[in-house]
Amino acid sequence: MDGFWCHPYFCSCSNQRCIACNVFPSESREEAVERFCAGDFAHEDDFIELGTGKRYHYSQYGIEQQILRYLAQWNASRVKQLGFDPKLVDTLAMQRTLDRMGDKYAGVFDTTLLCPNCGMKGEYRKAISPITHTKTWWRVGCPYCKTRTRYSFPSQKEASEAFETGKLEKKPAILQEGKR
Repeated sequence: MDGFWCHPYFCSCSNQRCIACNVFPSESREEAVERFCAGDFAHEDDFIELGTGKRYHYSQYGIEQQILRYLAQWNASRVKQLGFDPKLVDTLAMQRTLDRMGDKYAGVFDTTLLCPNCGMKGEYRKAISPITHTKTWWRVGCPYCKTRTRYSFPSQKEASEAFETGKLEKKPAILQEGKR
């Protein structure tokens, strides 16, 4: 405990094949054991500096790094058992797999038009232009969960950017400029 800067109470299973462990530290041994026995492994708690009492909290980046640390040793389904966001675990596991495969297989996996809702592959659809009232514009939608962009766009690039970033309510730039 000497030289440790925060409350260092963790709990983990003694079986090396078991992933069960407290991901974040507890303020006391009793709290660590209670959380472990209750299965509350990914309970986010502040780190409290022992010397000054100052509180620190995990950022989203810090949580992603914790997940990646577990993904280095365990598969995604085991990491989900700790209580992390399943969507985030799956995304990081897929990124990690693609990174390990390297540039050799970069063109094999198409990671464009991934649905922000379910993660499946979206598709382009022809849409009616609000200016000329002809089917010359584009919209992107997911055939699985039926998520789609609300507005149509003059180019496939604009439509895909709105879809992939999850900004489904975004208007095309040409329509926004016309209202100024």
